Parts: sequence; structure tokens; C-alpha cells
Amino acid sequence: MADPGEARPLWPRLEAGCTAGVSSFTGAAVSQTLRQTMAQLLREGPLTARELAELLLLTPQEAEHHLRHLERSHKHRLRVEPARCRACGYRFRGRRRLDAPGRCPRCKEQRIDGPWFRLE
Repeated sequence: MADPGEARPLWPRLEAGCTAGVSSFTGAAVSQTLRQTMAQLLREGPLTARELAELLLLTPQEAEHHLRHLERSHKHRLRVEPARCRACGYRFRGRRRLDAPGRCPRCKEQRIDGPWFRLE
């Protein structure tokens, strides 16, 4: 058992090196806030809300909540690549919501990838 006075990492998966495809993450996020950490991850490459949630030990809904806040605070720098259907290739352009759609309006399949977020 760890010593109660010993400092614990804020984001244990990031500290342990579990970055799920984020190649250049350095682990410096331990001294940052959650949204600063999210912004750093999004600068390094596109991620879905589900991937962010997994990296930061959040639920996808919590990640989407923080993404909406980042969208307001970073104005025009948050880029969203629209979700797309794996079955027919339909792209959900013009969608304002940040969560993944439930099913494709064209083929009615539920195999949807994305959306992907990145910061410039």
C-alpha cells in the first residue's frame, strides 16, 4: 500500500504510459488541469470523445461536456472532422452536436465512427 503522504498521479493511465495511439505525449500533464490536458492531447492529433474519455478516466458524456467548454474557450481553433458511417460512407457534415450519431440516415446502420476532434 502506498504511503498516504506520497503524491499520486492525477491521470494514472497517462502516467503509466497508456496513451492509446497518441505518439508524442510526454506525461507533462500531471501538473495541468483536466481541460489543459485535453487541449494538449488534441494538439497532438485527432481523437474521438470516447478515446479522450478512456485516456482521462472519464465517461464519454463527461468528455463531451469538456469538449463543449474547449470549443467555447478556444474559439476557432477546435476542428471537428465529421462522423461517418462504416457501412455506406455517409458523412455527417453540418452536425452541431459533438456526440456520435446513433445511426446512419441513409442505410440505417449503427456502425458510426467519429467524430474526431483536434486543436490547431
